[in-house]
Amino acid sequence: MWRSSFDRWFAAAGAVMALLAVVVALNLRNTHRLRTDTGTVIHTHEVLDALKSIDSHIREAESAQRTYIIVGGDQVSPEFAASIAAARDAITLTRRLTQDNPTQLPRLDKVESQVGELQTIWRRTIGVRQREGFEAARQVVAAGQSRRLMADLQSGLREAGETENQLLIERDIQTARTYTTAQSTGLISGIAAIAGVIAFILLMRRHLGVREAASVEIAEQAERLRTTLASIGDAVISTDREGRITNLNPVAETLTGWSLAEASQQPLDAVFRIVNETTREAAANPARRALAEGGHCRPRQPHGPDRERRRRTPDR
Repeated sequence: MWRSSFDRWFAAAGAVMALLAVVVALNLRNTHRLRTDTGTVIHTHEVLDALKSIDSHIREAESAQRTYIIVGGDQVSPEFAASIAAARDAITLTRRLTQDNPTQLPRLDKVESQVGELQTIWRRTIGVRQREGFEAARQVVAAGQSRRLMADLQSGLREAGETENQLLIERDIQTARTYTTAQSTGLISGIAAIAGVIAFILLMRRHLGVREAASVEIAEQAERLRTTLASIGDAVISTDREGRITNLNPVAETLTGWSLAEASQQPLDAVFRIVNETTREAAANPARRALAEGGHCRPRQPHGPDRERRRRTPDR
């Protein structure tokens, strides 16, 4: 019965632990997915920022080139070369960010080639301005080659940006779904975990109540047994499985000379010794044989000189 009760408790505790483990696993999974989805959204924003940076730096280089054509001078503004270099760095960054997107890489290759062509045309125009003056440089600009290249480059950047914006919309939707799923799963699993713990507590309370009722019943039975034994006219001695005294009724106390308080937990042989009436030597205790054999034994009353009687030992 104890084993069965232990198995039920073990199964209940295992079920609660398994439920909590599932809750933890679901929360970790949802957190990981939410982090991944948020990361993709952030990544898309980084790509969009890099594309905008390419366009911005190219415009700055074009502006520096036009300013020089109008103003002239011995030196071109350092901003022109710095803007071209920054645009190339932005292209490198964008390529690294979109290396897993086969749609964007060809566009970036084309953009990079166009930046190189624009740089060549702008440098040639600046050289014409330095050697031949403003009017000659104006005619080169009026030919429109750099304007067409600039329009093509910006068109490619817009296409790349539209692709990333579409990805951003999809990833925002997925992130919102993941967040909603995480909330719902967390709420459901949390409620389930609380319900499991409450069920375990109720089961434990019920078990303790049953044990308490059983303890009260056992105590009542023990009291009735004690009262019954006390009223018996024969001497009654009770022991545990190890042969230690647990109870003496009044007749046994009178016979042995031991009180219950003194005899409690004492070995049976120390309290109840049997001696041969003739030889005064210790005789075998039938109660010991009963304990060893797991049965009950009532000593027979011998006859003649071998008759034995129970008495308290004088050496106590």
